[in-house]
Amino acid sequence: MIENVRYTHLLGNQTEDFWDFYEKNEEEINLAEKQAFATWVADCWKKADGQAIILPAYFSLHDDYESFDLKRNQWVTDDEKWSY
Repeated sequence: MIENVRYTHLLGNQTEDFWDFYEKNEEEINLAEKQAFATWVADCWKKADGQAIILPAYFSLHDDYESFDLKRNQWVTDDEKWSY
């Protein structure tokens, strides 16, 4: 889903190196994952003619404080979402 990320299998002795890398880059990795999922959901929603729906439509990750507004194609906070 993330085009510039290379997927590989870890050998048993590489696990510690992986988690060291992940902890050092967790924020950047999480943002890239979040955007990749939002892009995929938005693309599927458009292909299914989701814009024809009159009601607001959002995508969010579990326990996240932001949602992706599928109509406006942007991230919004929960406060913004419920103020429309």
